[in-house]
Amino acid sequence: MRINSSNEGLRWLTQSQADLDDARYLYEGGRYNACCFFCQQAADKAIKAYLFQQGAEHIYGHSVAELRREAAKLNRAFADLKSAIAPLDPTRGHSLHAAN
Repeated sequence: MRINSSNEGLRWLTQSQADLDDARYLYEGGRYNACCFFCQQAADKAIKAYLFQQGAEHIYGHSVAELRREAAKLNRAFADLKSAIAPLDPTRGHSLHAAN
């Protein structure tokens, strides 16, 4: 069954926003380790949302660096985020595949 990429992108973006809200709450409560985890999750899901909006049907992996590289192929603005997202990606080297 073929997914609706636009709907899937919106679903991932909504999840990303919820994770970011949770990260803010955790930060305010001094729960910094959990806050970092939710920040990584929010970035992961936001980039996946973008990739789905661009027509990807399947996205595998959780490496923010790999997701950013895939997104940069479609929009060079993502190339500028390399150093900003580096602290969120302890899993460098894992592979990712985004299929259209």
